[in-house]
Amino acid sequence: MLNFNLLDMILKAQNEDKEAMLTLVEQFDPLLSKYARKINFEKEDAKQELILSFILLVQRLDISSFKEKSNPIFVSYIEKSVYHAYIAISKKNRKAFAEILTEEIKEGGGENSSVRDEYPNIYIDEMKNILSEKEFYIFYQHCLLGKSIERLAKEAVLSRQGINKVKIKARQKLKEFYGEDGMF
Repeated sequence: MLNFNLLDMILKAQNEDKEAMLTLVEQFDPLLSKYARKINFEKEDAKQELILSFILLVQRLDISSFKEKSNPIFVSYIEKSVYHAYIAISKKNRKAFAEILTEEIKEGGGENSSVRDEYPNIYIDEMKNILSEKEFYIFYQHCLLGKSIERLAKEAVLSRQGINKVKIKARQKLKEFYGEDGMF
């Protein structure tokens, strides 16, 4: 638990007291570190983004909008705000990964290219969790490795139309997961 009045520290930080802001960041470091570890990109980059979000939160916090001005109220508000920042950063990073992956595919990441070696396994594993086994296989083979629909149809003993339906369904699931404006 905090051993100081959080409201006073926030007010000092809002008045550009760097020591107060540093104290707040240090007090909430375990929370920031926890969410940084959950983000699937570089942990230090994620933590820096979370710290920046935290600093902006403190600077923009409208104290007058709180009926009760006690430490537990502010702690709860900050915890929820950091969680929402974590969600936003995670979505942004997923979209960035989707863009990188799409660019690799457009630049000819054909069968000889090893996408699995170039990108963190966590994203491939994440796709496995989103898609059915069949959807993942077709999406991975066609979109990431560049196998033709005809070749997949022969291997999977499906029609080309069947392969396309599975591919479209997989892309839709990924689009829902990565966001409406995602690359899939």
